[in-house]
Amino acid sequence: MMLNRSSMLSRVHRSLRALAAVCLLAFLVAAGLTCARADVRVQGNVAAVRVDTNQAQISEVISALGPAFNVRYRTSVPLDGTISGTFTGSLGYVLARLLDGFNFIVKTERDTIEVVVVGRKGDRAVPMAQPPAPASKSLASQWRSSTPAQK
Repeated sequence: MMLNRSSMLSRVHRSLRALAAVCLLAFLVAAGLTCARADVRVQGNVAAVRVDTNQAQISEVISALGPAFNVRYRTSVPLDGTISGTFTGSLGYVLARLLDGFNFIVKTERDTIEVVVVGRKGDRAVPMAQPPAPASKSLASQWRSSTPAQK
């Protein structure tokens, strides 16, 4: 059986198309596995919060609490870790679990909750500069001030 040139080209063309389709499918599967999309869902009230997160930065999760519970935060260190999971409990408990590994303060004022992250657990505090000590009086000036003035 003899194949003519057009049927051979047709078979080669189909094979190349099949190979291209397989390569494209493999690329899409690999891209889907490596490009995980961060996702944060917040539900509930201050007494019973539920946070579902998937590969989200800690800062993204804390920010997502803002609109629901009027939470604001400031930090002196990057909140760059990623977290996944479901966090449930009171808002204070959920914040404590989200910020595990950090030193932080929670301040509640009227309807606003402010979270201040001051560092990572285990970091050494930077001491404040001590104010200069007041100049001490010399022994002679102390003696003069304690002696009544003579007229």
